[in-house]
Amino acid sequence: MAEIKVEERRSHDEHLLVSGETASTQSLPAKRRLASLDIFRGLTVALMILVDDAGGDWPAIAHAPWEGCNLADFVMPFFLFIVGVSIALAFKRISNKFEACKKVGFRTCKLLFWGLVLQGGFSHAPDQLTYGVDVTMLRFCGILQRIALSYLVVALVEIFTKDSHDENLSTGRFSIFKSYYWHWIVGASVLVIYLAALYGTFVPDWEFIVVDKDSTLYGKIQSVQCGVRGKLNPPCNAVGYVDRQVLGINHMYHHPAWRRSKACTSVSPYEGSLRQDAPSWCHAPFEPEGLLSSISAILSTVIGVHFGHIILHLKGHSARLKHWISTGLALLTLGLILHFTHLMPLNKQLYSFSYICVTSSAAALVFSSLYSLVDILEWKVMFLPLKWIGMNAMLVYVMGAEGILAAFFNGWYYRDPRNTLINWIREHVFIRVWHSKRVGVLLYVIFAEILFWGLVTETEEEDDSLFSRHFHCLSQIPPVVSKMLWVDKYRPKSLDKVIVHEDIAQNLRKLVTEQDCPHLLFYGPSGSGKKTLIMALLKQIYGASAEKVKVENRAWKVDAGSRTIDLELTTLSSTNHVELTPSDAGFQDRYIVQEIIKEMAKNRPIDTKGKKGYKVLVLNEVDKLSREAQHSLRRTMEKYSSSCRLILCCNSSSKVTEAIKSRCLNVRINAPSQEEIVKVLEFIAKKESLQMPPGFAARIAEKSNRSLRRAILSLETCRVQNYPFTANQVISPMDWEEYVAEIATDIMKEQSPKSLFQVRGKMYELLINCIPPEVILKKLLHELLKRLDSELKLEVCHWAAYYEHRMRLGQKAIFHIEAFVAKFMSIYKNFLISTFG
Repeated sequence: MAEIKVEERRSHDEHLLVSGETASTQSLPAKRRLASLDIFRGLTVALMILVDDAGGDWPAIAHAPWEGCNLADFVMPFFLFIVGVSIALAFKRISNKFEACKKVGFRTCKLLFWGLVLQGGFSHAPDQLTYGVDVTMLRFCGILQRIALSYLVVALVEIFTKDSHDENLSTGRFSIFKSYYWHWIVGASVLVIYLAALYGTFVPDWEFIVVDKDSTLYGKIQSVQCGVRGKLNPPCNAVGYVDRQVLGINHMYHHPAWRRSKACTSVSPYEGSLRQDAPSWCHAPFEPEGLLSSISAILSTVIGVHFGHIILHLKGHSARLKHWISTGLALLTLGLILHFTHLMPLNKQLYSFSYICVTSSAAALVFSSLYSLVDILEWKVMFLPLKWIGMNAMLVYVMGAEGILAAFFNGWYYRDPRNTLINWIREHVFIRVWHSKRVGVLLYVIFAEILFWGLVTETEEEDDSLFSRHFHCLSQIPPVVSKMLWVDKYRPKSLDKVIVHEDIAQNLRKLVTEQDCPHLLFYGPSGSGKKTLIMALLKQIYGASAEKVKVENRAWKVDAGSRTIDLELTTLSSTNHVELTPSDAGFQDRYIVQEIIKEMAKNRPIDTKGKKGYKVLVLNEVDKLSREAQHSLRRTMEKYSSSCRLILCCNSSSKVTEAIKSRCLNVRINAPSQEEIVKVLEFIAKKESLQMPPGFAARIAEKSNRSLRRAILSLETCRVQNYPFTANQVISPMDWEEYVAEIATDIMKEQSPKSLFQVRGKMYELLINCIPPEVILKKLLHELLKRLDSELKLEVCHWAAYYEHRMRLGQKAIFHIEAFVAKFMSIYKNFLISTFG
């Protein structure tokens, strides 16, 4: 989509990369939601449901009793890894650190609250029908509490170190590690604190009262002999000691995984009654999400945020995958060495460093695989249920993984509390059919729980049901007012429905009602409505088939004399028309023009109305075509005029050759007046049932600089930011304009090679997000002139005009923008030296 103007072709289903962030429809850069991250999140939630509900019958997938790593032990690190990736993407650009910290604090409190509610003691198992909380036994720690701590620490590091690294990295292999050195300093500090406490804390003997009512020792005092330092066994490790001292033993988890160890039960690895000769510590509580182990868990999120930084800074798929996979394999090697040399065994309960390495490696490899399959190869259909779960992860976690919905249904039974709908389905539909409890339970969890939630969340996303709205704050879905941008949603479907330029629309309608149609050249300022008229014209010619478009990356092999050139370009096409921007091919634009017209001429047109004997080729930005390309266009449009019609589109006709203009019907599209823009905004507000204060639409129209597209986007942005509208509501400028203003401030602040290099990177980011270079240069000049001494303005304007002219003659716009910035820095620095010494 980079080759087609983003403002004109933004996807209707664009979402944020990270859940929970409000986006302006004018945000820069415009990105699609990262589908592989949603699927990875959904896969992790599905794994949690699987291991929690089927792990009792399949101990191989349940938590390892102590040392080792089973399937269930990957769930928590996967969550923390995903949180890290999301942090990097969510805080890519921070305009206000205080507001960002407020959001982080609010979300942290929300996670802590739900963690205490769900795992603190109020939320009971689905088969327990009584509720109540014994505050003396309230569990303080849990899954969401650990995620909250990791999110808080890493998000604050990301926010407050944003200005300490370069946006544009050098090409060195370890440049990204150097750029984000603060993250690794925090990660190393966390690891040092954890290891120092783990191996340096003296663990004395300790006692506890057995609180398990099913135990024969219920209410009795048991003692555990320790008096050691640096042990990693169940009774005498520093992790448990810190939790007992700080939290209190009654506020820890009362059913630790170690009860399934051989030392505690004769049916290990299954859960069963404790042995008569079981050690006393088998009866004791242990907190798997305790304080010291949660400090160690921060490192998993640091690794995840590093993978998110890779997405931001490495633009190629192969470069990202190479870095991810090499990092994952390095972590895997380190973790296995630590485990098998017994320096530090894999241990989820202690959250050991070897466990961090192995599970982070697994997360890296799984994420890389999903990224390859989903975001590169676009195999999305098979992962849709996981994607829907991932986009509603908090909802599924609360209602599904924590059993809230199951508990509700189990509250309704027939005569016997065990005779519930859920138990009946599990017993009669799955277990009895397969004649095996283990297989039946496994299939029940997969189909009746995981797949069920996949389908429910799909319905929730599409239908916006009451169930969805109630849990909207939990699911962390970005608040999207409409699935389609208003620019596209209210684009006229036919020439009869055009509000602006009605006279031109009616003339075009008369033109296409005839048997034939000439070549057309639409020209006018950006945002004036050229593309709207062209799309309405195509629908007038071909009917509904013009709406069935597809985006393709097309490749051509062209014989260019002594060599063969490989060309690649993005096209937007239906059965009867093709749209592309040939100037995106650079110096090879003339070959694109030749090949695409020849290809269209060879294929007979498919006419749904049975009248038109031609196809239509829409060429954008023809004023940016080279002279050779325009000459080639003139020759081919004559040669193939019997089967192909051209609709040319540009902002200015001054750079289009007279030969082309003389062969086209020229249609001048003036910028709409403020009154026309107000009329369109009022029409949209009426359709959306919005109440606008008097003069509100006029203020938007005034700030739009007579760009209809910009005015509509501004109205939608105001709707997202604050509704109901207020009379004094601030109408924010487009993000890229604020970005250019920041660049101008940086240029005025420092004139050095380092500053020039940083500015070049920011300019390049604007260019790759389809902001026209001429617009960037003019906006930058405007911002610089506002900050500049009056005696320098004439000279700066002269050089801006000079480099704008050279930019129109050349091909690489970034060179000329950078040259202008360098020239300005030289002028301004000499002025400062001569004035202040």
